[in-house]
Amino acid sequence: MNRFNFYSVFQYRPGIFFFQIFILITFLTSTSCEKSGDGPYKAGEKQSFDVFVTDTTVHFSSLTLEVSQNTFFLFQQKVIWRAQFDRTDGSSVAESSTTGVMQNENKVWLHPPRVGSLEFLEAFPFPEVRFPLEIGKTWKNSISVASGFEELNGKTIHSDYEIISDDAGVNGPEEDEIWEIHAQSFIDGDDRKFEAIYVFHHEDGFIGYTYLIDSVIFAEVKLISLRVTR
Repeated sequence: MNRFNFYSVFQYRPGIFFFQIFILITFLTSTSCEKSGDGPYKAGEKQSFDVFVTDTTVHFSSLTLEVSQNTFFLFQQKVIWRAQFDRTDGSSVAESSTTGVMQNENKVWLHPPRVGSLEFLEAFPFPEVRFPLEIGKTWKNSISVASGFEELNGKTIHSDYEIISDDAGVNGPEEDEIWEIHAQSFIDGDDRKFEAIYVFHHEDGFIGYTYLIDSVIFAEVKLISLRVTR
């Protein structure tokens, strides 16, 4: 499969806290601000991921997602993405991003990692499932970006989702089902197609993330371990 030329669309820029706040306000007000409740992301959990990015100047040695017992902005549960990556100049960088997950009887919505070269995941559909899960189910959302992320300022990101398949035994329990969700986003004034493939497990949440731009891989993130630190 073709690999994506990272520098043709993105250069890393830190410091987009206010963009994060705006994204959360826009998304939650457009989806009726449902409160977050029980879901796959439990307080005290720590997930570890393997990361591939097409940015050849960066190598991720670790990426983790930690679930806090505290709430985060507008009824979400607080999560912290932490990353360690090495650059070709020999430097080693540690970064973290504090954000939230919304989970209730209607949906699970997670803000993706925004660390290092994964910062550009803001342009893609965010990880989301809506219940009940069934093959062929579709839904839409959109986010308008006001300021804080230069490449997206003043633009609206329109996203379409579809549940493509599940992988469960004929008599397997619901909690063992693994669902594949395909999503794509379009940005005002941008001819590129931003695609995401998410793999969702009832108990573990999102366990696979694949991102493509115009059918060329941009990044892949896969769950490799999960432990509880309560």
